[in-house]
Amino acid sequence: MKNTDSDAFQKLPARLRPASQLLIASSLAVLFLACSPTDPVERAKAVIAEAQGQFSAQTIESLRELLAESPDDPEMNYLYGKALSLWGEAGLAQWALRKAALDPEWRTPAASQIAKNAARTGNYETTIEFVSKVLEEDPDNVDLLILRANAGAASRIASSEALADTDRVLKIAPDNARAMEPRILALLNLERYEEAGEEIKRLGQMIEANPGTDDSIRGWHCTTTALYASDSGETELALELFNECLLEYPGNPNLINNAVSFFDERGEYARSLKIIQDGLEKLPESLDYRRQIAVRLVATGDTEAAEQVLIGGTEVASPAYAPAAWQFLAKHYQEQGQHQQAIQAFAQAIEITQAAEAPTAQLMLDYADSLILGGDLDQAMAVTDQMAVKAHAEIIRARIAQERGDHQQALEHFDRAFQLWPDNPWARYSAALSAEQVGDFDRAADEYRYAIRIDGQVTDAQTRLARMLIAEGDMTTALNFLAMQHAAAASSLDGLILLAELYARGSQFGPMNQTFLDINPYGHQAYGKATATVGQAIADEFGAEAAIDYLENYGANQIANQDPTRLPAARKLIELRFEIGHVELAQQDIEGFEAELIQDKAVAAALRGYGLEQIAAEQAMARTAYEEALKADPRNPDALAGLGRILSTESPRAALAFYDRAIEAEPDNVATQRAAARLLRQLGETEQARDRLQQALATWPYSGPLALDWAELESEATSPSTSIGPLIARAERFRSRLTPEEAERLDSLRVTPGP
Repeated sequence: MKNTDSDAFQKLPARLRPASQLLIASSLAVLFLACSPTDPVERAKAVIAEAQGQFSAQTIESLRELLAESPDDPEMNYLYGKALSLWGEAGLAQWALRKAALDPEWRTPAASQIAKNAARTGNYETTIEFVSKVLEEDPDNVDLLILRANAGAASRIASSEALADTDRVLKIAPDNARAMEPRILALLNLERYEEAGEEIKRLGQMIEANPGTDDSIRGWHCTTTALYASDSGETELALELFNECLLEYPGNPNLINNAVSFFDERGEYARSLKIIQDGLEKLPESLDYRRQIAVRLVATGDTEAAEQVLIGGTEVASPAYAPAAWQFLAKHYQEQGQHQQAIQAFAQAIEITQAAEAPTAQLMLDYADSLILGGDLDQAMAVTDQMAVKAHAEIIRARIAQERGDHQQALEHFDRAFQLWPDNPWARYSAALSAEQVGDFDRAADEYRYAIRIDGQVTDAQTRLARMLIAEGDMTTALNFLAMQHAAAASSLDGLILLAELYARGSQFGPMNQTFLDINPYGHQAYGKATATVGQAIADEFGAEAAIDYLENYGANQIANQDPTRLPAARKLIELRFEIGHVELAQQDIEGFEAELIQDKAVAAALRGYGLEQIAAEQAMARTAYEEALKADPRNPDALAGLGRILSTESPRAALAFYDRAIEAEPDNVATQRAAARLLRQLGETEQARDRLQQALATWPYSGPLALDWAELESEATSPSTSIGPLIARAERFRSRLTPEEAERLDSLRVTPGP
């Protein structure tokens, strides 16, 4: 039986359910406000004073309601933004604080808070922008000069300015050791290595002259000295220094992070793990150390040990950190696909928090998200009614609508969320995905651009937008855009491979080779995939022979058991040889590969089957080869799809079964998806064909060929379909990916769209 809202509500942790205490508290809040001054600002001050620095969801909601009464008052915006910042919701605080900063009287406090929030989250450009506003009024403020210098050095784009700021600080306070960190980093960024070395020595002298220097500065100096030796090529000295630093400052977070990177580069992963474990021993409540240890244990396959490390955090954490410990554990469960355990862990975090105050907005958001991942959409919807932050509630409602396939409703919820929280990159990205599903590609592009402007590295928005531009035939804009977003593209393998492909299509082989250097750390498998992709791009733009030359230079015709990563390129090489009629050379390559791949019989037999399939008289032998491949590996997608192709005429039902198995083994192969839908059309199973095409187009929304296939299916219907127009329009928009024969079919369909 379907859950009612009441049923779902009963599943909430007990402390989330309305209780008499909460009703009494609400009544008291109403009474308190009724007896307060009528000016919203004064009432807001009273609410803040009553909270005594312990902000809760109820406090924030009261302030939000007061802000709604006086939305343009700069002091009211400042109070609300400051409260959100102290509550840990710096992102939500931005717009209120920015509005307050427009007023001359409130510019300094609002800009200072914005800068501090931005510094905490690593948004260095915003930090610099708003610290600069305050320094216009107070140019000798040492703390703010150091804050701006730290941001400038960390961003790497304002290193000269950071150096100037530290010059000013050291003129005002010559012994200020805190100014030395951004100063040294800025010099290193500017490649002024000798000067950086001198300043490291100078900081050491400052520390010696002042025995009371904080251990955090001492640890940073020790770490930087070791790093300087490493960067100078003195690896053994760096090793000695890191070992000394770890003995002297074993719990220093900066030292631990840099030492771990140093030993990781040396391939000493066990030593890195031991360093973090030693740090945890010194600081058992460190959730970050527990997270790092867990990640490394998961990477080695020891998920049970990882779980125990995180459970340990829930047992030793102080009451203030216990909810966060449970959240770390919950997110670990999510990453392992253990969604019910994740829900229970989030619920435990909420129970603990509720014992003292209302759960934080982020905790409620994470809990609702875990419910969605666990498939409990009704419960997630019930949680939205308990959320103090309305933007969060609307985002979760939008996510629920997406899961239910109602993308139009999802967009309506996103629109309401953006009125309250316009600068959420993940929500903008999700809205773009829904816009694609309803066919509104202009909005999707706008949402992707907005997400990138906010933070280009937290989603793959730049890659998806570039793919959309490519599908529209605008290669130049796609290349320029992705090249400008190189740092963001480099955060994902797909983005880098796409960038390499675009450079190849644009004959920019120098930058293409540079991009391959960025791909290299992802491993040989990724490198082989990228090479095959670039090979196809070269074939498209300059012909198959040019692509063959490129692939041969890479070594696609030299494959061995110990290097199976060349397989994607090898397959592409064989395909291109057959395309231009070099059958004998293709067969020679296949025979050579088969002789080398003696330990991977499935791959070898599938390659042989593909070669035989290209020869009309050898279909029976091709079938035998594919069947041989499946005996060695029943999930080999190449063999499964090959049997689907061979049997599609004489035994379409059997062919469909092979296609289904191929799709299960390799779901991201659009050619196989199209072939299966085509077979269903031939069998007269229109509804199943439509479902397949709908699912495929949801996965590849920029596919002109898929849109064409579906439009043709609708054109054959006995009654007119309302979907045919949008499908034709989509196929036309993404026409660049159609073959000449498909383009003719589209033109014919546009003239006569249906019966």
